[in-house]
Amino acid sequence: MGLAEHDATPYLGMVLASTAQVGLIIISKSALASGMTNYTFVAYSNALAALILLPLSLLVHRSSNRPPLTFLILCGFFSLGVLGQVS
Repeated sequence: MGLAEHDATPYLGMVLASTAQVGLIIISKSALASGMTNYTFVAYSNALAALILLPLSLLVHRSSNRPPLTFLILCGFFSLGVLGQVS
């Protein structure tokens, strides 16, 4: 029984991902049809995603063997963010 569940996991994941995408499309169509602007919808959806994913990532990815976050790495992240907006 365990082998069949292990084989079905990728398919179940894809079905759940497709269902989530369809749900998001339905919600966005409904919100935009009722008069919400595109910018407001994007801001609300990003805020909701941050509220859901930030605590989840802090709880799930707790590992003690990560490399230290140095100032040089932070400067690299910042420069990648700035250059990514330009190109």
